[in-house]
Amino acid sequence: MATTAVDHVAEHVRRLHDLRIAATSVREAFLAKQRAFEIEHAAEIADMKAAQKEADEADTALRMLALAYFADTGERKPTPGVEVKITEAVEYDGDAALAWAKAKGVAVKVSLDAKAFAAIAPTLDADTQKQIGYKVTEQPKAYIATDLAKALGL
Repeated sequence: MATTAVDHVAEHVRRLHDLRIAATSVREAFLAKQRAFEIEHAAEIADMKAAQKEADEADTALRMLALAYFADTGERKPTPGVEVKITEAVEYDGDAALAWAKAKGVAVKVSLDAKAFAAIAPTLDADTQKQIGYKVTEQPKAYIATDLAKALGL
């Protein structure tokens, strides 16, 4: 008897069923081993998380310190490995920008395409920029070298 198209589809359904069962079995075995590992190494995992949290807090404090130093002195490189750069922040009234973009047929699909609009906004005439509340402000931002050993010459 010849194999029909229905038999061919049914064969694939059975194969998918078997593969899903196999994948579930492998996933469950992995998750059991992962849980066992996490239980066995709970102290090391907690230490790792605490160390990362402490490093993240020190990073944030250093950035704040660098920004405060910059505000006081105007110095952008207070020490090796730390630099304050001036970035531009773009602000605009989202509703007004969306209305303008819809009227002009640009930077809109379902909602305002913020990235596309940010590229268009600086080229708009002053009246349109005022209408949508567009402005660019300069903001200092602290950067810390990824490789501090290199920056410090260690």
